[in-house]
Amino acid sequence: MVDLKKLKRHFFRKSREFNFFLIVTPSFEELALKELKEVYSNIKNIEIIKGGIYFSADLNVISAVHNYCRIPIRLLLRLGTYICNSEKQIYKNLSQIEFENYLGNNVLNIKVYSRSSWIYNEKKLESIIRNFFIEKYKNIFSFGDNGITLFFRMNHNKLTISIDLTGDPLYKRGISKLKSQTPMRECNIAAAIKLIDNFDKYKFIIDPFCGSGTILIELYMKLKNILPKREFNYSKMPIVYFIKNTDISYQASLKNIAHIFIGLDISFKNLKIFKKNIDNLFAIDNLFAKNLIEVINANALSLPLKLGKDEFIIFSNPPFGWKLLDKNKADSLLHSFFEIMFERYGNFKFGVFYPDNKLLDSLSSDKVTFPFGGHKINFYYN
Repeated sequence: MVDLKKLKRHFFRKSREFNFFLIVTPSFEELALKELKEVYSNIKNIEIIKGGIYFSADLNVISAVHNYCRIPIRLLLRLGTYICNSEKQIYKNLSQIEFENYLGNNVLNIKVYSRSSWIYNEKKLESIIRNFFIEKYKNIFSFGDNGITLFFRMNHNKLTISIDLTGDPLYKRGISKLKSQTPMRECNIAAAIKLIDNFDKYKFIIDPFCGSGTILIELYMKLKNILPKREFNYSKMPIVYFIKNTDISYQASLKNIAHIFIGLDISFKNLKIFKKNIDNLFAIDNLFAKNLIEVINANALSLPLKLGKDEFIIFSNPPFGWKLLDKNKADSLLHSFFEIMFERYGNFKFGVFYPDNKLLDSLSSDKVTFPFGGHKINFYYN
């Protein structure tokens, strides 16, 4: 049985503020911070580093991030940073943290990193930490890969301890459960949307290389304010009793929208997956109209011809290089597409994920480069 009075004393005896670290795809930190402030304005002590944002806030920010932020990858709760020059100091500092108040009796997944420290052997460091939990907590905790992750990062003899509040990465929304090969992550799509001014003014949103529909489904969820349909780590922790879902500066609710989403692909297999993911949308969106998303088995060059150039936007992740294993073939397909589109529509609006490309450099007003699948990719837009 949970002792709520004891937990309340623990969480609020000193301050209502806690320290967090928001993990973000490198290059999208500023966009993620802007989004965070939009959904929860009461954050302090902000520090941006490559790949993330440090900040402090009350516990309600946890719900705000997990339900309303689309750009981050995961949220960590910082339990503390300690100088540890020996095994004895590790034990001493770990003893200062009341882990049971944060973790309940959940299964733990311990992950350790060590750089430039007296203990460079990460397996040895993990063994020390595991032994601490076994000795102090005996049968309260067990260990397993599917448990709540505790991060122990030793850097220059400073040990930083964090809890993963998220679980599976935030870009797993719980809608697109099936995907084709190497789709673009939803968090990167969400960041790209913020780079395009007045994105929602375009009636037709078209992905001519739609694959399993990851981009169009993410755009649909964004425009309709559909929340993720999944469980997060924090909901299994005692901390959940002190998080209010309503005390936030931004409230999402389902909207009626007038946009039409059009996806084209030559693969029956990809489109079959796309249609299953659309069914998942239908199951959770009571305002959903299936005719809002049109799935077409056709070549990317077979777009509708009667659209005005100001009516639509192309938003896509075309096949490229290491996806086709033939860069020349990928570039030729891309060039043919843009050549025909400009012939038909003139200067149309687009946002495209693609590696370095001279044609796109010449057509785009800007681009953002970020890591993707061990490579670097750009989001080109005009």
